[in-house]
Amino acid sequence: MYVTAGLMDPGLSDHHLVFTTSKKKKIARTINYVNCRNYRQFNERNFQFEIEQVDWDIICAIDDPNMAADLFRLMLLDIVNRHAPYRKLKLRENAPAWLNTDYLSHVDEREFWAKKCRKSPSDFNFSMKIDAIKRTQTFRDSLKRSYFQESLLNAEGDMKKTWQAIKKFWQGKSKKTDITELQNCTTNTEMANCPNKLFVEIGPKLADNIPVEKPMH
Repeated sequence: MYVTAGLMDPGLSDHHLVFTTSKKKKIARTINYVNCRNYRQFNERNFQFEIEQVDWDIICAIDDPNMAADLFRLMLLDIVNRHAPYRKLKLRENAPAWLNTDYLSHVDEREFWAKKCRKSPSDFNFSMKIDAIKRTQTFRDSLKRSYFQESLLNAEGDMKKTWQAIKKFWQGKSKKTDITELQNCTTNTEMANCPNKLFVEIGPKLADNIPVEKPMH
């Protein structure tokens, strides 16, 4: 269903731009969830102590092996659910293209020192945890920067691929954008030309912010 229609001077051509606006229903996106155990507050000593306090001999007194297995499972899961309860996590639709095994190694190291610091909160473990967090963040930023710089360079001369690379970069970020220049516009023509000027200048501005690597001699 069309709502409005008209002509607009784009400022880049002698011809006016014919436009229409229509109502569009928002498509609901399917969100995938997965149930997994939460080991953040898991304490190995407390878990082992509670396991040792259970009277497992009652299972041996059951003649039916199926009933004995079911009882063992219920008794064990009762303890496991208290120490590592289930939680629901939202899954990404696609993994980030810049993510690789080196970054996952940094994440594993960060989680290792974080867990060690929770068990033994010493100054050394805390310092190692902070260092691991900083290294992971620095490596992640460097990895993302290199990936998107390479994507823009590979898309040079192809506007479609360039905008696809920019879209990937802004994926997951806030989509709310305030164009302050529109506050000074008083006519419809000025309001139409302000975004055109913005889109014309955004490419060179992005290119200026990309550091140029000096060739090694």
